[in-house]
Amino acid sequence: MPPVEVIFVEEPQPEGPYGAKGVGEIALVPTASAVAGALHAFDGGWRNRLPMKDSPAARAAVPKLARAPSSG
Repeated sequence: MPPVEVIFVEEPQPEGPYGAKGVGEIALVPTASAVAGALHAFDGGWRNRLPMKDSPAARAAVPKLARAPSSG
């Protein structure tokens, strides 16, 4: 990876607490599609509803899901 130059620009956000801006939400956007892609690679099925816990991959990763009744 090439070197990355980080430049901080401090500009308070008047609506945020103590002038802070939120940036953590950006990381949540691709999460569901990444999980759906991983499950598709695992068993070939596409998921388009949340939660994506009713799958062989989820039951293998979390054994207690295998014992829980299906919600679908």
